[in-house]
Amino acid sequence: MTEADIRKHSNDQIFSGVCEALEAKGPLPPGEGLANYAYIDEGHVNSLSLLEFITGLEYRFDIQFSDSDFESVEFRTVGGLANLIARKCAREAE
Repeated sequence: MTEADIRKHSNDQIFSGVCEALEAKGPLPPGEGLANYAYIDEGHVNSLSLLEFITGLEYRFDIQFSDSDFESVEFRTVGGLANLIARKCAREAE
């Protein structure tokens, strides 16, 4: 990943990208608490659509999730997932 790629994936852009991917599955709840929205627990993505959702994020941000990522608490909220992706993007740039 080049420095330009890192800038392309700012934290705000990553958060927006996660939200866009979720909106493709259905409307997101209104309000400012979106970072804490537990999209899996709320049924926004189900077990059938989760693979497509994750694959799309991996492709979009040029990252790979690990099994431990899927088990983390952070993975279960919009903000946590965006932070996880941001760290992976930063590691890929090193």
